[in-house]
Amino acid sequence: MWWGDEPRHIATQKAVAEFEKANPGKKITALPTPFDGYHDKIIIQLSSGTAPDLFCFSAEWLADVGFARNPVLKNLKELSDYIDFSSLNSTLVAGGVINDKLLGIPTGISGWAMSYNLNVHNEFARKTGHALPPGPGETWTVEDLIGYGRAFKAAMGSDYALFNTARTDLSQFIVCMLSEYAGKFYISDRAELMASEQNIADTLKLFARFTEAGVLPAGNLQVESLGEASTVGTIYVA
Repeated sequence: MWWGDEPRHIATQKAVAEFEKANPGKKITALPTPFDGYHDKIIIQLSSGTAPDLFCFSAEWLADVGFARNPVLKNLKELSDYIDFSSLNSTLVAGGVINDKLLGIPTGISGWAMSYNLNVHNEFARKTGHALPPGPGETWTVEDLIGYGRAFKAAMGSDYALFNTARTDLSQFIVCMLSEYAGKFYISDRAELMASEQNIADTLKLFARFTEAGVLPAGNLQVESLGEASTVGTIYVA
């Protein structure tokens, strides 16, 4: 069982067909499932013993089942005779480890990316003669970003900001900065804080600089976003 859109369904069905062709007599029942409600559905299935043998499971859900004395998920380390771990990146595999048990093998990893509205930036460049942000393969330091934000805010007004601050974006943004300062995942697989007080202080100082410079919207709009209140009428760049 897995969730996803049509391209993922097609790719997974193709993998199923290739497996069955290479293993005559083995039959896989494929269960493509919408993402809405998927978490609750799989948790209920795991609790009742009716879950599929193999299924997609998000890494952040591992804590729901991984800290039990007897996790309902199989410790895949016990299946090394059947699973070739040599081709898997050890850092990536670590994302599936909870309480020293390998409860899942990551098939991919999500990353936080920053984007901008090209139409608005073209307008900014036209008004100021300022260059557009760097493209792929070009570099941009934190100080470059802050300087650009200040120039952009001065030219376009405080209703604009470089980056959107949807609730998940803000939290992920902070987590990414904190992990950079800490030089490691800020939370261990045992739910222990890996960042120091100084790492947290440095993160908040940089976040404040981004806000002041106009890289992020004003604090009151951030509060609205985190509280999932309406920000209708606010113009975001990203």
